[in-house]
Amino acid sequence: MASNGTPTLTVQDNSGRVTVLGPEVIRECKFLANVAADSTEVCKVLVEAEVLDFVVEFSMLFKDDPDYTTINGTPIDAPEWDTSPAMQFFTCFDIIEILRLMNHFDYLEAERLIDHGIFYIRRQI
Repeated sequence: MASNGTPTLTVQDNSGRVTVLGPEVIRECKFLANVAADSTEVCKVLVEAEVLDFVVEFSMLFKDDPDYTTINGTPIDAPEWDTSPAMQFFTCFDIIEILRLMNHFDYLEAERLIDHGIFYIRRQI
């Protein structure tokens, strides 16, 4: 926890890089939320620095949004998806790369990221 009372979590990725994550990232990953509740130490996360950077970047898209509720049942052809920041986030990846990243997102239990990634792939095929 930061000195101002804001919950944070310090993690070390596979490269050894140490990163302090804020509440907007912690809330997006159940794994991180569980660790943050139980630890004040540096937590080792079994992902590459690049993956953690993606999770942080994606999480920041939703920092001012309420906690996540599923997008299941949302029409895949709804026009608002064309300009959605979440869908735009995935445009820099090909489908194979997104699928590779899904394993890491699953490990972190990043439900919003997984759902949006799958939704993006479904819109592409």
